[in-house]
Amino acid sequence: MSMNIWTGLGAAGSDKRNALYRIIQRVQPDVLALQECGATGSHITTDMVADMGFSEAYYPTVGTYEPAILSRYASLGNDVVDSTLPADEMFAEFPNMILDMGGGKKLLVMSIHNRIFCLAGPCDDNQNTDWEFAKAVEWFRIKKFLEAARTANPGLEVVVMGDCNGDPAMSQTASFPSAVSFTGFVPGTDLTSEPGYPILFSEYPQRQLEDCGLFRVGMENQDGNDSTLWTTTPNAALTSEFAIDIIAVSSGLGKISSEIIDSEATQTGGAFDKKGPVLPSGDSRETDHKPVVARLRFRA
Repeated sequence: MSMNIWTGLGAAGSDKRNALYRIIQRVQPDVLALQECGATGSHITTDMVADMGFSEAYYPTVGTYEPAILSRYASLGNDVVDSTLPADEMFAEFPNMILDMGGGKKLLVMSIHNRIFCLAGPCDDNQNTDWEFAKAVEWFRIKKFLEAARTANPGLEVVVMGDCNGDPAMSQTASFPSAVSFTGFVPGTDLTSEPGYPILFSEYPQRQLEDCGLFRVGMENQDGNDSTLWTTTPNAALTSEFAIDIIAVSSGLGKISSEIIDSEATQTGGAFDKKGPVLPSGDSRETDHKPVVARLRFRA
């Protein structure tokens, strides 16, 4: 399960934190990817990990947009996709764990939060070429990281989850002929000498997933809507619906079922049996993103 929790878990006992806990209890995922874990005061802590029912967690950085990974499976090791100074390419560090799935199977799970597509509303179909380039570079670094991880761990399967901040329904630039720098983004000096440069973009994120050997898991809520964003409330800047929260898997994994969790949609039935009680209608709008869930299996 992946959930962008919109700038933190909220204060202890707050409506927001209670709603997020109820959503997690409703699904009871084995692995949870969070994004926008928040600054000090609303960021995830060790006691919260236990409260949410997980035994393993990795959140290397405290910050507004930073992701985290939580798991009920044992971790064999943690790492992060990040820039090497003086480069500053990543909007957030992308934490990942290699999990022991039993029977000699290993699974790398990664939580991502790509560079935003819109800073101030209305965020209906904003195209910022510099930010597109930065997202393409982030995925280029994910690709290089996964190549190294697969070499070091033969047979490794991969799940990447999170907020990719892009949808093919948005206007998109085809490719970028040269590197750019802007405040908060400095590309690595090695970038233009890497195979695959200049970097292609459209269609994002499908092109990037394919380059990483990943396949996007399709999903919708129980009323047939595939948007993962709320409009207007709670985030007034968001004025159009897009599907920007993803779960992507390597070829050795198959989908059993998948669903967008939406407390304002039909909650009875659905793609899989829920383990916790039906959610109060307003729970999902404590964050501006809808959680995405996939039940997966290892292929024979």
